[in-house]
Amino acid sequence: MLDHIHKSLAGTARWAAIIGGCALMLCAFMVTGDVLARKFFGVTMRGSDEITGYVFAGVTTWAYAHCLFTRSNIRIDVGYLKAGPRLRSTMDIVGLGLLATYIFVLSRSAWDMVHVS
Repeated sequence: MLDHIHKSLAGTARWAAIIGGCALMLCAFMVTGDVLARKFFGVTMRGSDEITGYVFAGVTTWAYAHCLFTRSNIRIDVGYLKAGPRLRSTMDIVGLGLLATYIFVLSRSAWDMVHVS
């Protein structure tokens, strides 16, 4: 049961990362077109930098999910792989606790912003 859920979530994260990569490529083409239009025609597409910023923010969150499932954080993998199973599980629990704390703080700040607005 848990293996099925894990595979489903990993597949979803993979597709989200692929879609995010395509979105970043489209943003790169949009910015390139904007720069070339400005250079050669003196015309600019307003807001391309803001759109790419929002896309980057969204895509980054999708990439985090994919990295979580594929264990792609190479900076800590060296120490993680050399640790024993007990230390690994402790590190996983601490990491998930810190992630939950971060999500809580971010969500609370976002809710405060919505409430003020």
